[in-house]
Amino acid sequence: MSVDDYDAEAGNAVYVANLVAARATRAWLTGRGLGAEIDELRWSADADPIPAPGLQQALEHLGDRCMQACASADTVHALIGQGHDDETGRAVVGALTEADRAASEAELWMRRIAQICLGTSAALTWNDAVARAERGAVIVLKPMDEESPELADDGVFSFSQHYAELGTELAGLFSRLIIDHACFLSIEPRGRSNTFGLTCTVDEIGNLGLALDLDPSENSGRLVDLGWERDGDQLVAQWEDPLVVMEPVQLIIATLRDELSVSSPKQLALAVGHTEAP
Repeated sequence: MSVDDYDAEAGNAVYVANLVAARATRAWLTGRGLGAEIDELRWSADADPIPAPGLQQALEHLGDRCMQACASADTVHALIGQGHDDETGRAVVGALTEADRAASEAELWMRRIAQICLGTSAALTWNDAVARAERGAVIVLKPMDEESPELADDGVFSFSQHYAELGTELAGLFSRLIIDHACFLSIEPRGRSNTFGLTCTVDEIGNLGLALDLDPSENSGRLVDLGWERDGDQLVAQWEDPLVVMEPVQLIIATLRDELSVSSPKQLALAVGHTEAP
Protein backbone atom coordinates (compact mmCIF):
# COMPACT_ATOMS: atom_id res chain seq x y z
CA MET A 1 0.00 0.00 0.00
CA SER A 2 1.52 3.31 -1.08
CA VAL A 3 1.42 6.35 1.15
CA ASP A 4 0.98 8.43 -2.00
CA ASP A 5 -2.63 7.23 -2.13
CA TYR A 6 -3.45 9.09 1.06
CA ASP A 7 -3.64 12.76 2.00
CA ALA A 8 -2.85 14.26 5.37
CA GLU A 9 -6.41 13.96 6.68
CA ALA A 10 -6.09 12.87 10.30
CA GLY A 11 -8.11 9.66 10.28
CA ASN A 12 -6.45 8.31 7.16
CA ALA A 13 -2.98 9.30 8.35
CA VAL A 14 -3.33 7.46 11.66
CA TYR A 15 -4.77 4.41 9.91
CA VAL A 16 -1.90 4.28 7.41
CA ALA A 17 0.69 4.85 10.15
CA ASN A 18 -0.70 1.90 12.09
CA LEU A 19 -0.66 -0.31 8.98
CA VAL A 20 2.94 0.57 8.17
CA ALA A 21 4.08 -0.03 11.74
CA ALA A 22 2.28 -3.38 11.67
CA ARG A 23 4.09 -4.34 8.46
CA ALA A 24 7.45 -3.53 9.98
CA THR A 25 6.65 -5.34 13.22
CA ARG A 26 5.43 -8.42 11.37
CA ALA A 27 8.65 -8.46 9.34
CA TRP A 28 10.70 -8.14 12.54
CA LEU A 29 8.88 -10.95 14.31
CA THR A 30 9.04 -13.21 11.25
CA GLY A 31 12.72 -12.51 10.63
CA ARG A 32 13.59 -13.10 14.27
CA GLY A 33 11.68 -16.37 14.18
CA LEU A 34 13.51 -17.52 11.06
CA GLY A 35 16.80 -16.48 12.64
CA ALA A 36 16.07 -18.73 15.60
CA GLU A 37 15.26 -21.60 13.23
CA ILE A 38 18.54 -21.04 11.38
CA ASP A 39 20.53 -21.19 14.60
CA GLU A 40 18.76 -24.39 15.60
CA LEU A 41 19.32 -26.01 12.20
CA ARG A 42 22.95 -25.00 11.77
CA TRP A 43 23.94 -26.66 15.04
CA SER A 44 21.84 -29.78 14.51
CA ALA A 45 24.35 -31.75 12.42
CA ASP A 46 26.97 -33.99 14.06
CA ALA A 47 29.75 -31.84 12.63
CA ASP A 48 30.92 -28.24 12.59
CA PRO A 49 28.01 -25.77 12.52
CA ILE A 50 26.72 -24.84 9.09
CA PRO A 51 27.86 -21.28 8.23
CA ALA A 52 25.16 -18.62 8.11
CA PRO A 53 27.02 -15.66 6.58
CA GLY A 54 25.41 -12.29 7.15
CA LEU A 55 22.74 -13.54 9.55
CA GLN A 56 23.66 -11.28 12.46
CA GLN A 57 24.04 -8.27 10.17
CA ALA A 58 20.64 -8.99 8.60
CA LEU A 59 18.99 -9.29 12.02
CA GLU A 60 20.54 -6.00 13.14
CA HIS A 61 19.38 -4.18 9.98
CA LEU A 62 15.92 -5.72 10.39
CA GLY A 63 15.63 -4.49 13.97
CA ASP A 64 16.88 -1.01 13.10
CA ARG A 65 14.42 -0.60 10.22
CA CYS A 66 11.53 -1.85 12.34
CA MET A 67 12.33 0.72 15.04
CA GLN A 68 12.58 3.47 12.42
CA ALA A 69 9.20 2.56 10.93
CA CYS A 70 7.50 2.45 14.32
CA ALA A 71 9.15 5.70 15.45
CA SER A 72 7.93 7.47 12.29
CA ALA A 73 4.45 6.06 12.82
CA ASP A 74 4.51 7.40 16.38
CA THR A 75 5.54 10.79 14.97
CA VAL A 76 2.37 10.79 12.87
CA HIS A 77 0.27 10.24 15.98
CA ALA A 78 2.05 13.10 17.76
CA LEU A 79 1.66 15.48 14.81
CA ILE A 80 -2.03 14.77 14.45
CA GLY A 81 -2.47 15.78 18.08
CA GLN A 82 -1.01 19.21 17.33
CA GLY A 83 -3.87 20.21 15.06
CA HIS A 84 -4.37 20.21 11.30
CA ASP A 85 -2.75 22.91 9.18
CA ASP A 86 -0.63 22.93 6.04
CA GLU A 87 2.69 22.70 7.87
CA THR A 88 1.50 19.80 10.01
CA GLY A 89 0.06 18.10 6.94
CA ARG A 90 3.41 18.23 5.17
CA ALA A 91 5.16 16.87 8.26
CA VAL A 92 2.63 14.03 8.47
CA VAL A 93 3.19 13.07 4.84
CA GLY A 94 6.97 13.15 5.41
CA ALA A 95 6.68 10.91 8.46
CA LEU A 96 4.42 8.48 6.60
CA THR A 97 6.88 8.35 3.69
CA GLU A 98 9.77 7.62 6.05
CA ALA A 99 7.75 4.95 7.87
CA ASP A 100 6.85 3.26 4.60
CA ARG A 101 10.48 3.30 3.42
CA ALA A 102 11.72 1.78 6.67
CA ALA A 103 8.98 -0.87 6.66
CA SER A 104 9.88 -1.86 3.09
CA GLU A 105 13.52 -2.20 4.07
CA ALA A 106 12.53 -4.30 7.10
CA GLU A 107 10.67 -6.62 4.73
CA LEU A 108 13.72 -6.77 2.47
CA TRP A 109 15.91 -7.94 5.38
CA MET A 110 13.22 -10.44 6.39
CA ARG A 111 13.40 -11.95 2.88
CA ARG A 112 17.18 -12.08 3.03
CA ILE A 113 16.99 -13.98 6.31
CA ALA A 114 14.54 -16.40 4.65
CA GLN A 115 17.11 -16.90 1.90
CA ILE A 116 19.81 -17.70 4.48
CA CYS A 117 17.39 -20.19 6.03
CA LEU A 118 16.99 -22.02 2.73
CA GLY A 119 20.75 -22.02 2.21
CA THR A 120 21.27 -23.52 5.65
CA SER A 121 18.62 -26.20 5.31
CA ALA A 122 19.99 -27.30 1.92
CA ALA A 123 23.05 -28.74 3.66
CA LEU A 124 20.94 -31.00 5.91
CA THR A 125 19.19 -34.31 5.51
CA TRP A 126 15.46 -33.77 5.25
CA ASN A 127 13.48 -34.12 8.47
CA ASP A 128 10.44 -32.50 10.10
CA ALA A 129 12.47 -29.58 11.51
CA VAL A 130 14.02 -28.85 8.11
CA ALA A 131 10.63 -29.06 6.40
CA ARG A 132 9.08 -26.66 8.92
CA ALA A 133 11.85 -24.10 8.47
CA GLU A 134 11.74 -24.35 4.68
CA ARG A 135 7.96 -23.89 4.58
CA GLY A 136 8.34 -20.80 6.73
CA ALA A 137 11.04 -19.38 4.47
CA VAL A 138 9.12 -20.10 1.27
CA ILE A 139 5.93 -18.44 2.52
CA VAL A 140 7.99 -15.34 3.33
CA LEU A 141 9.41 -15.25 -0.20
CA LYS A 142 6.14 -16.17 -1.94
CA PRO A 143 3.24 -15.26 0.37
CA MET A 144 -0.11 -16.67 -0.66
CA ASP A 145 -2.41 -14.22 -2.47
CA GLU A 146 0.19 -11.44 -2.22
CA GLU A 147 2.75 -10.03 -4.60
CA SER A 148 6.32 -10.01 -3.31
CA PRO A 149 9.57 -8.72 -4.80
CA GLU A 150 11.83 -11.26 -6.46
CA LEU A 151 15.54 -11.85 -5.95
CA ALA A 152 16.25 -9.90 -9.14
CA ASP A 153 14.60 -6.87 -7.50
CA ASP A 154 16.11 -7.35 -4.03
CA GLY A 155 19.67 -7.76 -5.29
CA VAL A 156 22.52 -9.90 -4.00
CA PHE A 157 23.31 -9.96 -0.28
CA SER A 158 26.75 -11.56 0.16
CA PHE A 159 28.99 -11.78 3.23
CA SER A 160 31.08 -14.85 2.33
CA GLN A 161 34.66 -14.81 3.54
CA HIS A 162 35.47 -18.43 2.69
CA TYR A 163 34.05 -21.23 0.56
CA ALA A 164 32.05 -22.95 3.30
CA GLU A 165 30.09 -19.71 3.68
CA LEU A 166 29.74 -19.34 -0.09
CA GLY A 167 28.12 -22.79 -0.15
CA THR A 168 25.33 -21.54 2.11
CA GLU A 169 24.91 -18.36 0.10
CA LEU A 170 24.77 -20.11 -3.26
CA ALA A 171 22.29 -22.68 -1.95
CA GLY A 172 20.06 -19.85 -0.73
CA LEU A 173 20.42 -17.96 -4.01
CA PHE A 174 19.56 -21.02 -6.08
CA SER A 175 16.59 -21.83 -3.86
CA ARG A 176 15.22 -18.36 -4.37
CA LEU A 177 15.88 -18.39 -8.11
CA ILE A 178 13.91 -21.63 -8.31
CA ILE A 179 11.06 -20.11 -6.30
CA ASP A 180 10.99 -17.04 -8.56
CA HIS A 181 11.73 -18.71 -11.95
CA ALA A 182 12.98 -16.82 -15.04
CA CYS A 183 16.00 -15.31 -13.22
CA PHE A 184 19.77 -15.60 -13.44
CA LEU A 185 22.84 -15.28 -11.23
CA SER A 186 26.16 -14.24 -12.75
CA ILE A 187 29.55 -14.86 -11.14
CA GLU A 188 32.67 -13.10 -12.41
CA PRO A 189 36.14 -12.30 -11.06
CA ARG A 190 36.34 -9.02 -9.18
CA GLY A 191 39.22 -6.69 -9.95
CA ARG A 192 40.94 -9.19 -12.25
CA SER A 193 41.13 -9.76 -15.97
CA ASN A 194 37.93 -11.29 -17.25
CA THR A 195 39.25 -14.86 -17.36
CA PHE A 196 35.84 -16.45 -16.90
CA GLY A 197 32.14 -15.75 -16.66
CA LEU A 198 29.67 -18.10 -15.01
CA THR A 199 25.93 -17.72 -15.54
CA CYS A 200 23.35 -19.69 -13.56
CA THR A 201 19.88 -19.53 -15.09
CA VAL A 202 16.53 -20.86 -13.88
CA ASP A 203 13.87 -21.08 -16.59
CA GLU A 204 10.09 -20.63 -16.35
CA ILE A 205 9.68 -24.23 -15.16
CA GLY A 206 12.38 -24.33 -12.50
CA ASN A 207 15.16 -26.13 -14.39
CA LEU A 208 18.65 -24.88 -13.57
CA GLY A 209 21.41 -24.44 -16.14
CA LEU A 210 25.02 -23.37 -15.74
CA ALA A 211 27.11 -21.89 -18.53
CA LEU A 212 30.83 -21.25 -18.09
CA ASP A 213 32.74 -19.03 -20.49
CA LEU A 214 36.52 -19.39 -20.20
CA ASP A 215 39.55 -17.59 -21.47
CA PRO A 216 40.77 -19.67 -24.46
CA SER A 217 44.06 -20.26 -22.66
CA GLU A 218 42.34 -22.18 -19.85
CA ASN A 219 42.55 -25.96 -19.94
CA SER A 220 38.96 -27.24 -19.79
CA GLY A 221 39.81 -30.94 -19.64
CA ARG A 222 39.79 -31.09 -15.86
CA LEU A 223 36.48 -29.25 -15.79
CA VAL A 224 34.86 -31.95 -17.90
CA ASP A 225 36.10 -34.45 -15.35
CA LEU A 226 34.31 -32.44 -12.65
CA GLY A 227 30.97 -32.76 -14.42
CA TRP A 228 30.85 -30.02 -17.06
CA GLU A 229 29.93 -30.79 -20.66
CA ARG A 230 31.25 -29.03 -23.73
CA ASP A 231 28.73 -27.08 -25.80
CA GLY A 232 30.52 -25.14 -28.52
CA ASP A 233 32.72 -22.53 -26.88
CA GLN A 234 31.03 -22.99 -23.50
CA LEU A 235 30.98 -25.55 -20.74
CA VAL A 236 27.50 -26.32 -19.46
CA ALA A 237 25.71 -28.31 -16.79
CA GLN A 238 21.97 -28.80 -16.31
CA TRP A 239 19.54 -30.01 -13.66
CA GLU A 240 15.83 -30.59 -14.13
CA ASP A 241 13.23 -29.52 -11.58
CA PRO A 242 13.05 -30.80 -8.87
CA LEU A 243 16.74 -30.69 -8.11
CA VAL A 244 19.12 -30.95 -5.18
CA VAL A 245 20.60 -27.45 -5.01
CA MET A 246 23.80 -28.62 -3.33
CA GLU A 247 24.81 -30.44 -6.53
CA PRO A 248 25.32 -27.28 -8.65
CA VAL A 249 26.70 -25.51 -5.56
CA GLN A 250 29.40 -28.14 -5.13
CA LEU A 251 30.26 -28.09 -8.84
CA ILE A 252 30.64 -24.30 -8.81
CA ILE A 253 32.80 -24.25 -5.70
CA ALA A 254 35.07 -27.02 -6.98
CA THR A 255 35.39 -25.17 -10.29
CA LEU A 256 36.19 -21.78 -8.77
CA ARG A 257 38.47 -22.96 -5.98
CA ASP A 258 40.26 -25.93 -7.49
CA GLU A 259 40.38 -25.22 -11.23
CA LEU A 260 40.08 -21.45 -11.70
CA SER A 261 42.36 -20.57 -8.76
CA VAL A 262 39.93 -18.20 -7.07
CA SER A 263 41.35 -18.29 -3.56
CA SER A 264 38.48 -16.51 -1.80
CA PRO A 265 34.81 -15.64 -2.44
CA LYS A 266 35.80 -12.03 -1.78
CA GLN A 267 37.38 -12.08 -5.26
CA LEU A 268 33.99 -12.74 -6.87
CA ALA A 269 31.37 -10.31 -8.14
CA LEU A 270 27.79 -11.65 -8.01
CA ALA A 271 24.77 -10.12 -9.76
CA VAL A 272 21.18 -11.19 -10.37
CA GLY A 273 18.53 -10.26 -12.90
CA HIS A 274 15.45 -11.30 -14.83
CA THR A 275 15.90 -13.41 -17.95
CA GLU A 276 14.56 -11.93 -21.15
CA ALA A 277 11.17 -13.12 -22.31
CA PRO A 278 11.39 -15.51 -25.28
